[in-house]
Amino acid sequence: MEPEYNEIQMLKDNPGKYYLSLKNLEKQKCELETKITLKDIYDPVFEKKPKKIKFNIPLLDLLLEGGLDVGEFIQFYGDVNVGKTQLMLQLALNCQLSFDINSQKVVIFVTLEKSFPSKRIKRLKDFLKNTTKNSKKLTFNIISLEFNTLYAFVNDLIPIIDQFKDKVILVIFDMVDSIQREDSEGRTCFKCFSMLSKLAREYKFAVAMTKGLLDMSDIKSLKLNWNARITKRVFISNTEANINLNLDEYEDGIDMRIRKMKVIENSNFCYFVVTPTGIESVIKKRQKFP
Repeated sequence: MEPEYNEIQMLKDNPGKYYLSLKNLEKQKCELETKITLKDIYDPVFEKKPKKIKFNIPLLDLLLEGGLDVGEFIQFYGDVNVGKTQLMLQLALNCQLSFDINSQKVVIFVTLEKSFPSKRIKRLKDFLKNTTKNSKKLTFNIISLEFNTLYAFVNDLIPIIDQFKDKVILVIFDMVDSIQREDSEGRTCFKCFSMLSKLAREYKFAVAMTKGLLDMSDIKSLKLNWNARITKRVFISNTEANINLNLDEYEDGIDMRIRKMKVIENSNFCYFVVTPTGIESVIKKRQKFP
């Protein structure tokens, strides 16, 4: 027998874990006989989060073995102008396409060195109108935070994440090394990211971050088990090759620099280009770019 909504609400309001036996929910054709905790119930529909957060760009998802693992940290690093921020903007939008658009899943995008690139993400959103009718909701579900000081980062971030709890599917940090550099002792950042790691496992969201290629050996926060915190590292670099793409705003096409993305842990790699309308895969069989 299915519990009434007011009974579920009553259980939600009480502390502790409760288990419900679910059967024939939301007019679904399949029958469910399983026990779940209340933290696995999401509004407005009953929906379990996947184990991977996808780019929804086939080549990139293949490179990352299906996407970003929930509960884990993945680091994208490379020199300036290799497309790290554009890649994160694309991820913030595209990852929502794997979910019911009305389930109000939240992406938290934290910028640490500069203002949130609202014009760039608007252009990406406008391009997505061709693939989804609800592209406006994709940007609405992105919470942009700008932390210019270590104090604001530590004191504001965790309460905001804890406020949204189960609705968070992804937390992005753009240029995380700027905050780590400010933490002279290293303990503050380490404590904050340790708490973030605990929340990521509990609420089942992924954490993606970008950083530059500066020498980080003197930053103490990287020495406090930081390598153990990062589960996957992706190196992004420019190649010396270009490719001509036919874009609507360029009659004769436009030459775009080809970038290489490589997973350090397994040496798998792929090629891509950064265009004004998003990330494009570059597939060349049996060909390597210098």
